[in-house]
Amino acid sequence: MTNKRVAIIGAGGHASAILDILAVLNVDITLIVSPDQVIDRAVFNGIRILKSDEELLRYRNEVDSLVNGVGFVINSKARTNVHNEFVKHGFEFLTVVSPHAYVSCHAVIADGVQVMHGAIINCGVKIGKNSIINTGAILEHDTLVGCHTHIAPGAIVCGGVSIGSNSYIGAGATVINSIKIGDNVIIGAGAIVTKDVITNSVVYPARGMSKGLGEKND
Repeated sequence: MTNKRVAIIGAGGHASAILDILAVLNVDITLIVSPDQVIDRAVFNGIRILKSDEELLRYRNEVDSLVNGVGFVINSKARTNVHNEFVKHGFEFLTVVSPHAYVSCHAVIADGVQVMHGAIINCGVKIGKNSIINTGAILEHDTLVGCHTHIAPGAIVCGGVSIGSNSYIGAGATVINSIKIGDNVIIGAGAIVTKDVITNSVVYPARGMSKGLGEKND
């Protein structure tokens, strides 16, 4: 995939899944940056660990590209902040695509996007920077996905859908054709979305309804 020297930010579950893909792609990980104790997983064995972002900046000459191993957490900007902070320091983020995913040659994927095992990305799809298309998710033709957005495992997004930035489509959710979903939207796991969803909303799966973020539940 690349001869670049790569460092990964984070050492949790998402980072381990990304490292597993990079190993298959024969990408050599030079460093892991994690302020927390690294979980005892074989995938991390033998990789040098730095404890802070500042340390990585000191090793700047040993690293060509970064991989964002911070997973998407609802109501947290941690993943987005990591991306923006290191881009500001002149780093580039590697796009990671599992060899077991299908990505149409007519799809457009921005820097730092991660496409996990079994995902399907069809013709005309466009995905913004730093987004995650997780295991087994499907993006049908001409779907647009904004920046810093997470399409969770098994989600199905039908053709012509538009999804804004910093949004989350939960595991097993289905979004029907031509729906427009705004920025900062949370679609709960298993929800079926049949109407447009405005910015700063939550869609609850069981009730099939949405509320603005900050509104009280019934």
